[in-house]
Amino acid sequence: MSKPKVFSQDCVRLLIVFAALAISGFLFADLTVRPKAENGQTRLLRAPTVSGTQIAFAYANNIWVVPRAGGMARRVTSFQGQTTNPHFSPDGRWIAFSGEYAGNLDVYVVAAEGGEPRRLTWHPGADTVQGWTPDGKAIMFSSTRATWAPSGAPRFWTVRCLAVIRGKFPPTELTSLIA
Repeated sequence: MSKPKVFSQDCVRLLIVFAALAISGFLFADLTVRPKAENGQTRLLRAPTVSGTQIAFAYANNIWVVPRAGGMARRVTSFQGQTTNPHFSPDGRWIAFSGEYAGNLDVYVVAAEGGEPRRLTWHPGADTVQGWTPDGKAIMFSSTRATWAPSGAPRFWTVRCLAVIRGKFPPTELTSLIA
């Protein structure tokens, strides 16, 4: 009587190949190129924006600022939620960004020195900051608001922020850049 084969020779060879690949993956995993800071931590800086004296960037769901000459970065926002697309105002005193603090992506502005961000849009669609107008009085953003298709192409809008910066709420003027 012959013993029943548990695995065929082809199955055994296939298992050996998969095991060898798995082991080689573990051995060579540390050889991949990763951007490292001097202290060994991975850099995850996103969406940098530059003013005359500072650089702002998104990191770990917050906006950070560092002097252009170098130095320690300091956090400008500290709320729960995500922040993206920071943009300095033309005079460098304000940072506009998109923030998702209440379950929706809206336009916010915060002083470059830090402080409480002020919300500028309340539309249920995503509002993504694109920059400032050259005079620094309005923030440009893209949004799918006022489009007829369910997944319509985003349009560009501006929201005047001078009243918000001065502490008067809500902003009163929202303008489409496309007639």
